[in-house]
Amino acid sequence: CIGEMFDLDASMSNGVNADCWKGYTWFPSDTRPITTQDSSIMYAWSGRDTQFVDLIVEDINGCRDTMRDTTLVLEITADFIADPLRLCTTNDVMFTDMSMADTTIVMWTWEFGDGAVDSMNQNPTHTYMDVADGTILEVKLTVEDEVGCQAETTRPVEFYEPKIDF
Repeated sequence: CIGEMFDLDASMSNGVNADCWKGYTWFPSDTRPITTQDSSIMYAWSGRDTQFVDLIVEDINGCRDTMRDTTLVLEITADFIADPLRLCTTNDVMFTDMSMADTTIVMWTWEFGDGAVDSMNQNPTHTYMDVADGTILEVKLTVEDEVGCQAETTRPVEFYEPKIDF
């Protein structure tokens, strides 16, 4: 998943004396080289689609070896619209999922911000009861795709009470 930490592990690499004397130099496709004495590093790709990483190791005698590996980095974005976003103190709000993913989204978790029972429906309707004038509640949507990538977003819902005066 884009932005998720991934373990790059070169612990099976070794030189003539079972040591990569000059360390490990990683060349991820989306950043500058990373040189370390550790045989593994945690890394998060910032781009999606097929990404690659090259690894160069060198032993005490100057013998070098290079390897390339690729991985598919997937992206998921949570998004929704609410109708209406500004409503009277008691009202129904229809939430429409607008999320996008490189794979199939399989789970939606809605938190409506009022402490009521939340929903796992893709496009729920929620009834807000007796919310005070001027209250702003944060509605949160978390989505997950079929490979476990997750994303979340929040939006405010504002409540008002009409005033009548003669």
